[in-house]
Amino acid sequence: MPQRVYSWRIAGVLLCVLFAVVALTVYQAERSNLQNLRDQFQLRANIAASFLQTYVQELLARERRVAAQQLSDSAISETKLDAVVRAFGFKAGVVLDGSGKLIQAYPATPDLHGSELTSSYTHLRAALANGMAVSNVVPSAAQSAPIVAFAVRYDTASGPRVFSGAFDVRATPVSAYMANFLELNGANADLIDSAGIMVASSRAHTPFASSIESVDPMLSRALRVRRTADYNTGRGRKLFFQRAVTGTPWRLIISVEETTLFSSIGGPRRWLPWALFAGFCVTSVAALYLLLKLRAMSQQHARLARVDRLTGLPNRLHLEEHMARLVSASVRQARPFSVFIADVDHFKRVNDTYGHEIGDEVLRALSERMIKALRAEDMLGRWGGEEFLALLPNTTEEGAYAVADRVRLMVSSSPILTTTGEHLKVTISIGCASIVGSRDDGVVQRADEALYRAKELGRDRVATSAPPGPQTEPKTAARSA
Repeated sequence: MPQRVYSWRIAGVLLCVLFAVVALTVYQAERSNLQNLRDQFQLRANIAASFLQTYVQELLARERRVAAQQLSDSAISETKLDAVVRAFGFKAGVVLDGSGKLIQAYPATPDLHGSELTSSYTHLRAALANGMAVSNVVPSAAQSAPIVAFAVRYDTASGPRVFSGAFDVRATPVSAYMANFLELNGANADLIDSAGIMVASSRAHTPFASSIESVDPMLSRALRVRRTADYNTGRGRKLFFQRAVTGTPWRLIISVEETTLFSSIGGPRRWLPWALFAGFCVTSVAALYLLLKLRAMSQQHARLARVDRLTGLPNRLHLEEHMARLVSASVRQARPFSVFIADVDHFKRVNDTYGHEIGDEVLRALSERMIKALRAEDMLGRWGGEEFLALLPNTTEEGAYAVADRVRLMVSSSPILTTTGEHLKVTISIGCASIVGSRDDGVVQRADEALYRAKELGRDRVATSAPPGPQTEPKTAARSA
């Protein structure tokens, strides 16, 4: 009996040790999961701040390019400034000379012409001194409405100038991004300026230009104490992170109740069997969540690597990969497959006459028109420069001819209206080629040869190339009379 008691004691001790190890493991796992969730939430602030920084930098760079092209004349008409401001979607805009005096404004304010504005607007003074600047929420010089301004300095024959455009941020992609990037119920994202005024927010029904102090007084007090912290709201602890948006006076703040953020791994730890099971489930869910997020990010990066940044169409890499699959399917199933290459006629003349910015607008407009003329199963992508490649599965040479001619007519049906007010008549030439149930790696080359034939025949037409074998006279669709 004493030996059995001793054995039970040993077993009891070992069992207690096992329970202690399991409890410690679960505790450490839970602590690690808590930190992972904090890190993931903080990572969203980093990603969002990077997005906002990139958006602002690209907007300012485009402002400078357009201003140098359109607003460099010695005298700037109200009409020209109106066109530039509207092209950007700005609510208001001003042009200053090198001394900070107003040259022209939109909406028109004749009474302010010649007025020195840099002393009243910090961002204009900063842009004149440093090249570019973003403002706090300020009243516009023209209407005194709350706006956020983006100002750039650019050089002209008359000396340096400053162009500043402003809009309600709620009408930009910034507002939509702020409203949706957290994807966590109960979490808030606030973009505030250096004075604590809200530029944009994910909070519903928040008036524009409200202060963070008036909307969330406790968060405002916490922000004055620490950059990152948790604090007591009276209903529980709340966690927040803030990040500066480089190149602006803005700060991004994301905040969430800890009970909301950590709800996926909650549960009592006192009951070890249930705690072990709950810990296992939570760890699995957290791991799956992270895996899915990483997979989504990986897929997003892979998608971006296959998209042309100018037009948003598939790029050459994506087209080549997809074409290989379609050719393989054509061989296996003995079905026809066609391609066509479209090239913008006299595109160099457009760039030389109107500039590359307008040329880019033309390419974007053409891509939209061509997509509308294609079928749902077709793929259109940018092959390079001003050339576009379309992949047409289950399509004969005659079918490719019909689709290509429909695309050609869609492009030439009406002029393209540019942001500068130009109406450009643009046409394309197209070369088609087909295969039927046989592997033909030269189908694109034959389409390219047909394209050059269409060019030689006068442009604004479609030419087809017969597949390898007995040669026939290629079909050509000329421009409609």
